[in-house]
Amino acid sequence: METCRTIVDLLDSDGSGKLGLKEFNILWSKLTKYQKIYRTIDVDRSGTMNSYEMRKALEEAGFKLDSDLHQLLVARFADDNLSVDFDNFVRCLLRLEVMFSK
Repeated sequence: METCRTIVDLLDSDGSGKLGLKEFNILWSKLTKYQKIYRTIDVDRSGTMNSYEMRKALEEAGFKLDSDLHQLLVARFADDNLSVDFDNFVRCLLRLEVMFSK
């Protein structure tokens, strides 16, 4: 549910509280791209990424971050075992894209 809320909050460009067809099309393109990156990086097919895999995935998505910022993102989006699932990977990338696209 949290991922869905984040998606609507970040991609609802007209402020309607919903995703229209144009906004959904943008979302679908992003999700397809994110899923491809996630599957490529998650070589052990565990369904989660560790910190090292997360760094590689973020770089693949176009975000070359310093170590401090990377550690903050892992702390924010990983679980207690420092594993990042797909939902949290999507939330992380959407937030990064919004922050760095303006």
